[in-house]
Amino acid sequence: MRCDARLSAIVTILAACLLTGSAWAAPQYQPSGPVQGPPQWVTQNPTNGEALITSNPGFETGDFSGWTVVNEAHGSGNWFVYSGTLSPLSGFTIPAPPNGAFAATTDQGGPGSHILYQDLVVPAVAPPPLTFVSYYENRAGIFFTPPTLDALSSGPNQQYRIDLMNPAAPVDSVVAGDILLNIFQTQVGDPPTMAPRRFIVDLTPFAGQTVRLRFAEVDNQFFFQAGVDDGFGSGAPVMSSVGLITIAMILLFVGAGSVARRARL
Repeated sequence: MRCDARLSAIVTILAACLLTGSAWAAPQYQPSGPVQGPPQWVTQNPTNGEALITSNPGFETGDFSGWTVVNEAHGSGNWFVYSGTLSPLSGFTIPAPPNGAFAATTDQGGPGSHILYQDLVVPAVAPPPLTFVSYYENRAGIFFTPPTLDALSSGPNQQYRIDLMNPAAPVDSVVAGDILLNIFQTQVGDPPTMAPRRFIVDLTPFAGQTVRLRFAEVDNQFFFQAGVDDGFGSGAPVMSSVGLITIAMILLFVGAGSVARRARL
C-alpha cells in the first residue's frame, strides 16, 4: 500500500508540473528593446598575433585559444566551446562536434550578434586550402539578411555569414570593399537547418597576405545556433567560387584537348 501511495503521489506531482509548465518548459527567448545609436562591440577573448592556417582549428584545447570572440554590447548570448549534443544555454539539440571532442557554437536567450574570428597569415608560396566544417539551426524558421550585423537597433535580422576580411576593417563591417571573399551567407528562403558541411577555400589569390576569417551570427527573431569545427571531419564539401571556377577551367581544357585529339584521328 505504501508503494502504491508513493507512486500515486509521484504521478500527481508530475501531472501538476506538466499542467503548470513548471517542468520541461520550453526555453524562453526574451526580446529586448532597441538600443539607440550605432552598435557597440565587446571583445571577450582578445588574442594577439596571427595564426598560420589556423591555430586551434577544432577547439580541442576546450577553449578559444587562438581565436577572438566579439559580441554586440547589451545583447544576449555568446560563442561557446561545447561537447555533446545540447546547446550550452538554451538546451536545444544540436549536432555533436563533427571532429574530435569539441566544436564552437552560438547560443542565446534573446537578441544578439556574435562574431568569432582569427587572423591568418597566408603563405606566399603554394598556400594550402582553408578547410572547416560549419552548420546551423535557425529556430525562427525564417531568415532576414539586411546589410548589417546589428541585432539591436536595426529591423529584423536573422542571419549567418562566413567571410574572409581585410583585418584592418571594423570587425562588424559588411562593406564590399572590406570583404575579400564571402564564403557563405544565409539568404531569405534558405532551409532553417544546415547539417555539418565541409568548406574548402582556395587561398591562392591571397598568397603572402594576412586575412581575417570571420564567422558572424545575428538573431533578433528567435534562437539561432551556428556551429564551427575543423575541416577534417565528414560532410559534403562546399568549395568557394574561386575553387569552382578553377575546376571548371580544368574540365574545359581537358574537354577541349579530348575534342582536338578526336579531330586528328
